[in-house]
Amino acid sequence: MKRRLSQFLVIAATMTFVVPGVFPEIAKASVADQRREVERIVDELDRLHEQADILAHRPDGVAVYSGDDDLTVPMLALGADGLVSVIANAVPGAVSAMVRLGLAGDFAAARDHHFALLDAMRASFHEANPGPVKAVLAEIGLIENRLRLPLAPLSASARGAVMDAYSPHIASLVAS
Repeated sequence: MKRRLSQFLVIAATMTFVVPGVFPEIAKASVADQRREVERIVDELDRLHEQADILAHRPDGVAVYSGDDDLTVPMLALGADGLVSVIANAVPGAVSAMVRLGLAGDFAAARDHHFALLDAMRASFHEANPGPVKAVLAEIGLIENRLRLPLAPLSASARGAVMDAYSPHIASLVAS
């Protein structure tokens, strides 16, 4: 069956990434000024008070997503709309459950998931991202661990720490 282009709907969304040191001047006013252009903001600030300011002063219709796995539950409690995740590449079910629980307001259960994932969250940045997550995915046979320059494979010590942190989750990864 032939399909015409008109049968498909393509929605292009804009995501503005707020990265510490790159856009340090981000402020309530600049977020409000972008209300026509910005549909989503991914917040990668490492200070919760700055994230709270953005959430408190965002224009109507602007979704804010956590860009930091280990601050997702606090961000959800403050009204964030979800997560753009690093570790969800390796443990999608667990991260998805944590976010769904937080969005539903079940912060006790979301916190339990968060604490279960915390070592993996931290280990994912032992060396340059995406190296740690790619190493986990290679370990379970989902991908080959090929990195383009300037990235390099993990050092032996970092690889050991990453595998230790992800070990509680590897059985569920292999089963899925």
